[in-house]
Amino acid sequence: MPAFQSPVLLPEKGEWVRVYVGAYDDRAEARATLDDLMSRGVVEDGSVRDTPLPFLLGVFATSL
Repeated sequence: MPAFQSPVLLPEKGEWVRVYVGAYDDRAEARATLDDLMSRGVVEDGSVRDTPLPFLLGVFATSL
């Protein structure tokens, strides 16, 4: 599934990396995906957030 990451500076916690996954028609669909990822151990924790003005720049292969 398409994903991207964005560093964010959190007060008193330092720099963290937020990972954004997919695009969904509603919160219930997004929550179901997060629950699935958590139940399979892909992620330990997460939250569903509204992101204003999202857009897809493209899908690119990961360079390792």
